[in-house]
Amino acid sequence: MRRNTKVITITHMKGGIGKTMVGAILCAELSTRFGYKILVLDADDQASLSDIRKMNLRDSRYEGIKPPYEIMRIEPQVIDVFIAEERSKLEEYDIVFVELPGFFDARIAKAVQKCDCMLIPVVPNTTDNASLIKYMTKVQKTILDYKVANNEEFIWYAIRNKYESKKIVHRTFKEFLESLGLDVMDSTLRLLEAYANGIQ
Repeated sequence: MRRNTKVITITHMKGGIGKTMVGAILCAELSTRFGYKILVLDADDQASLSDIRKMNLRDSRYEGIKPPYEIMRIEPQVIDVFIAEERSKLEEYDIVFVELPGFFDARIAKAVQKCDCMLIPVVPNTTDNASLIKYMTKVQKTILDYKVANNEEFIWYAIRNKYESKKIVHRTFKEFLESLGLDVMDSTLRLLEAYANGIQ
């Protein structure tokens, strides 16, 4: 592609894990701070990011302010086909983020197979850890095996969301994530400025 566009999905089969906020923060920071041209394909069944953008466009406080990144609403049922068939049209962007629904089925797996990278928001608690183990098993079977079979590179990272002040919690949580085969981003998302910029 002309820009060497990267297609990145932010996904987890559990709701409430922070997919939307993580995506919003990353898009805003990469766009405003680093100058990347970014598109978000909002295929989440809740369409929260698209709804927030619509509300902001009607809000007088944002009048005259250009949003830092573009959002395109795509129905979850067709996201895998869209990425496969329309990928050449995405080359005008540096990064395309794909926000997926909070479940994992065959269609979502096919959509992730078309991406270059997967970001998985995670939080340090027992309930979410159990869900993450199930999710990673599905990803291993459907995504990594596909990428290896097709000789395609695939990168996946865990992003620790919802900051916990106890360092011991983060150290043991990082060890847990690495035991699942996940690379872990060193920073945690807790900056209020980043959160504020992310929802524009």
